[in-house]
Amino acid sequence: MTTMRMERRQFVGGLMSFGALALAGDAFAMARTSGRRLKRIGIQLYTLREVAKADPVGTLERLAQIGYREVELGGPPYATMDPPILRRELDHLGLAVPSMHVQMADLEQNLDGIVRQAQILGVRYVTLPWVNEDRRSTIAQCQQTAKVFDQFGARLRTQGLTFC
Repeated sequence: MTTMRMERRQFVGGLMSFGALALAGDAFAMARTSGRRLKRIGIQLYTLREVAKADPVGTLERLAQIGYREVELGGPPYATMDPPILRRELDHLGLAVPSMHVQMADLEQNLDGIVRQAQILGVRYVTLPWVNEDRRSTIAQCQQTAKVFDQFGARLRTQGLTFC
């Protein structure tokens, strides 16, 4: 019973995601007809993570077909793909990657790897989307976390990247 519910939830979630993509297509059309032309259209791939699990490259292809030109990487399956292979697919589809999500543990344990991945993918902004409670519950924790962020920012800046 639980398995069936999860599958249904995933199915409904996927439908909702692609429904949102269809609405985005309408937004593109309205922007074109209103005299304003949007130059860069992007989507955060974390919002499509469940759909992308089954077919990561196919998801990128569909996004490119409906008019997206930029994607923000965020988590699996894209975070675990080989960066040169992912870059080749993105280039083939005409998709740029101005930003990507990273996790705090990865920043602390593999900052050089994140820098390499960002450089291969053409990323400019390295974004930490979430800070755990144990790093922001007290003023002292916030101050310590801010110092750590300053270190990440300084290191990334030397490589032409911006920490967000």
